[in-house]
Amino acid sequence: MGRASVGHSAGRARPQVLSSSAAGSTALASLSPSGQWDGTPGTGFAVTPTDPPRTTAKPACRLVTVPGQRFTATHVVGVVAFANDGGTLIGGIDRVRFHFEGETRDVLEMTPRTFMRRDGTSYRCWAYWVALRKPAGKAGSAQLFVEAIPADATMQRRVIGPFLYSVEDALHDLAIEVAATPAEMPGERYKTLEAAIDYAKAQSARNPLITVTETGTYLPTETGPAHTFTNWCTIEAASGVTCTIARDTQLSDSQSRIVYVSDHICFRNVTFDMRRIASIQSANNTPFWADRCTITNSDPDRGFARWRGNLRPHGIVFEGNSYVTDCRFEYLPNPLGADAALLRGNFVTDGTQDVMGDAQCVVANTVRNWDSSEWINGRPILSVTYTGSEATARLSAPIVGGDTRILTATWGANSATLTLGKSEADFLGTTGNAYWPSHVVDWLNTLPDWTATLLDDTLVAFNIDVAEGDPDEDASGRGGNKSVLDINVKDTVKTCFARWDVHADGYQQRWGGTDENVIIAANDWQVAGQILFISSTDPYEKDYFIINNIFRFLKTAADVQGLSALAQQAVGVEPPSALHMIVAHNSWVNQLLRMRWDAGFAPDGYSLIANNVVQGLRDQGVASAPAGVIVNNHIYATAENSTAATFTSVGGDATTLFADAANADFTPSGDLLTNARVPVLNWDAHGRERKALDAVGAVASGFLTVTDYTLPSPPPSPPPPPPPLTEWSFEDFSTETTGIGGQAEIVSATIGRTARVEGGNSGLVLALPPGTYRLRGTLTEWAGKGATHLRMSSGSLVTPVNFTPDAGIGLYTANGVVDCTFTFAAAGNLVLRCGVNARSFTLTRGGNPLVQKVG
Repeated sequence: MGRASVGHSAGRARPQVLSSSAAGSTALASLSPSGQWDGTPGTGFAVTPTDPPRTTAKPACRLVTVPGQRFTATHVVGVVAFANDGGTLIGGIDRVRFHFEGETRDVLEMTPRTFMRRDGTSYRCWAYWVALRKPAGKAGSAQLFVEAIPADATMQRRVIGPFLYSVEDALHDLAIEVAATPAEMPGERYKTLEAAIDYAKAQSARNPLITVTETGTYLPTETGPAHTFTNWCTIEAASGVTCTIARDTQLSDSQSRIVYVSDHICFRNVTFDMRRIASIQSANNTPFWADRCTITNSDPDRGFARWRGNLRPHGIVFEGNSYVTDCRFEYLPNPLGADAALLRGNFVTDGTQDVMGDAQCVVANTVRNWDSSEWINGRPILSVTYTGSEATARLSAPIVGGDTRILTATWGANSATLTLGKSEADFLGTTGNAYWPSHVVDWLNTLPDWTATLLDDTLVAFNIDVAEGDPDEDASGRGGNKSVLDINVKDTVKTCFARWDVHADGYQQRWGGTDENVIIAANDWQVAGQILFISSTDPYEKDYFIINNIFRFLKTAADVQGLSALAQQAVGVEPPSALHMIVAHNSWVNQLLRMRWDAGFAPDGYSLIANNVVQGLRDQGVASAPAGVIVNNHIYATAENSTAATFTSVGGDATTLFADAANADFTPSGDLLTNARVPVLNWDAHGRERKALDAVGAVASGFLTVTDYTLPSPPPSPPPPPPPLTEWSFEDFSTETTGIGGQAEIVSATIGRTARVEGGNSGLVLALPPGTYRLRGTLTEWAGKGATHLRMSSGSLVTPVNFTPDAGIGLYTANGVVDCTFTFAAAGNLVLRCGVNARSFTLTRGGNPLVQKVG
């Protein structure tokens, strides 16, 4: 198609480089806010960058690091950005320009960085990187914008942002400890996460660190007024500590979610047990961040864990515009949520239903053993037969879309009905509808000559059906409330199942969801079901990039339903439904790439489906695409090929095209090597650089050595501060040298047990935070030095023992045994010193702490 210029200034000549990190450079570009920045967001910009309204193709551009963070020196930010440039992604981005409060830096090429997951495994992420730096003598919050500039002058630039970062002298403005067993110390340590969060909100904290220092289970709650943490309120487990967030009781459906009323909560190195938690979200649908967490389900049925005998009421684990990095998910449906801003480096295994939906940036995620067939096939719940004199007897239920379903028993001219329900009210028994299989069995056994036997009463009866492949199964559906139940039970025992119509997708674009600026790159997924379901109703897909992914069909019992034929569908309402959609260098193993021309799929001239290896390219409807859009793909021998495709090579299958597909080694082999092509992307799914002529698919056949930067993911938090002191000995005191007659001096050979103070009004000083303290010891006269007494200055004495008030406020003297408590309402000094008329004394601690905090 023709491409009209929209005034793009870059072209291939590259605009003047303000300051750049060029290809092959080992230097990391960096920038600080401009001199005009006064610590307030936006004050550094003379002109604020803006994203122009889309009138033609734009690059796709997304952050692969989490915004909103706070740093004291430098912080590395990365973005992935792609654009088609006449049939290749190599050089499609002229440069990525970072704008940080008025200062600008250009980065010309992507480079790899190595990230580390919680389990110690690592992966590479290619991106455009820049280091934000704190300017000397300034602090505050600053805005970052990122501009992706395409090489093709007929495209527009894309600007994303603003992203807020804080540059401060301290990484955290508040540090709090949470431990369930020790006594609370207000402002320092609490027993619950809720109390710690509430304290942080009360202090108007911007970037607090809440460290769980005791292994245990912490029930998730947050009440009180909402608060926006400017950066993140980080809740993390200390090293060696297992912090499990869970509920110990089953709550109602509406109460089953964790809903945080405050914005920007970050969880790090914690474990979520979702057995009694339906989902996690923010009340305002604003981002929260899960980093290096384990999200699991302790139910013994694992991936087939039921909620009231049914699917979970809130089927998405993480709701909202969230960031999920380097986490492990187990035994959960829809674990990576919907509308996520970033999914990077996660390991997902043994789950069901969809993996994710409408995510904006999906990079380097691993999915294993994703299989919903246990739900699809279901389990037997009851058997039924009619043995009476009537010639016919049937049990039936229609297709329904609501919460009730009518079960009808007919024998001859007779009939009876039972209403099945699946709502929480039905479960609680307030509607009178049947909920469990036992309710159905009891009802059937009241009918004359009907006999029913209960087989399993743990699954909801609403989804009653027959087994997959049963001759009585309705051909229009495959389970539960999506198919008609109509079975003959005359003089035959029929087994009924509870089955669910679970349509499993790796990535689903939901109707009305994200339809522009999406990047799905360098993932490795093993799914029994449809890998991608792209189905915008906008009606356009705009700037969609699906690149360098390994997509494997997992052959299980679900295979009988023909799911191997469902790989990717691009469905639109009207053409052109795909504007700048790129599907390149993917390896589809035992799956077809199905293009729904009959439903409006019509890629434009900026789109590209190239260098993929796939079981087949299936046209559904009449194919129509511009020349050069579907090009240089490889399909299996005897497979279908699209009539719109050119330069398609053919040969082999999963057993010969890869080194060992059965064991997840997708190194190209056989026909992939003999049909090498010019790559359209210069790095592969493992982050290795491709050669000039290389195999198609996600994995390079021969690769070049690339030096990358190693960066933790994200930069680790500093170690938690040591627990506040609760005991002090002599060595914790400083000496006071300005007293009358000399200086305070510790002369004992055993420091911390005996100390001698000599000289009028000289003494030992201990700085203490607010609190209540106990002082214990014994005063004895130093031989030949005169009277023995002690003066304590500052504080409010509560329970003196052998203490006698002296002249002046807060001044006390003592002889012999000392055992008292005193309170500091504010931080102050405890001073132990001689009286005016005494020359010296000795204070012996004995077996107790000299000073101990008791409240």
